[in-house]
Amino acid sequence: MFKASIIISVDNKYPLINNFFNMLLTHINKKEYEIIVVDDCCSDYQTKEYLNKLKNEDSIDVYIILDKKCGFGRANNLGVEKSTTDCLIFINTDIIITNDAIERLFAIYNSKKYAAIQPLLLYPQSEKIQSAGHIFASYFNRHALENNSISVIKNGQTPIIRQALTLAFCMIDRDAFEKAGKFNDFYYNGYEGIELILK
Repeated sequence: MFKASIIISVDNKYPLINNFFNMLLTHINKKEYEIIVVDDCCSDYQTKEYLNKLKNEDSIDVYIILDKKCGFGRANNLGVEKSTTDCLIFINTDIIITNDAIERLFAIYNSKKYAAIQPLLLYPQSEKIQSAGHIFASYFNRHALENNSISVIKNGQTPIIRQALTLAFCMIDRDAFEKAGKFNDFYYNGYEGIELILK
């Protein structure tokens, strides 16, 4: 029985996909995590071949191939429909996973204090903060602390409550996801994650 479902919507070139899955499969115990891939009508033949290979090797548990593009939100909703756990992990294929990031998120999820959590995301080229959640003010929203040094966040800091999180890498309780109405199909590859977390 899996403890969490990792849901990945895909429409990328092979080098990025190959790099992502090599990292993901290195940093998790595959027996504990269900991997669901939704191919959002990807046109890259090499990517499709590679994902079929991973499915045949049982590295991917569910592989959904869409025959027309439907966008990030709808693709992930379809992935959730096929998932079997209460813990949903959404992750983009341009995320560089390090060490025990997924396990640490799962430990926080297991505390049952939060409906959704994201890790601190850093730009790999500069080690500056890419996202520490979203902040809002009049007429704008942006990633909190973006382009700041990681030194602005103290080691061992308690979780920060934000108005919204980035769905580039986010763990969500299934019950909260469904009560929020899942991803809204109205948003197409933009703001669907913010809208979901705000709900």
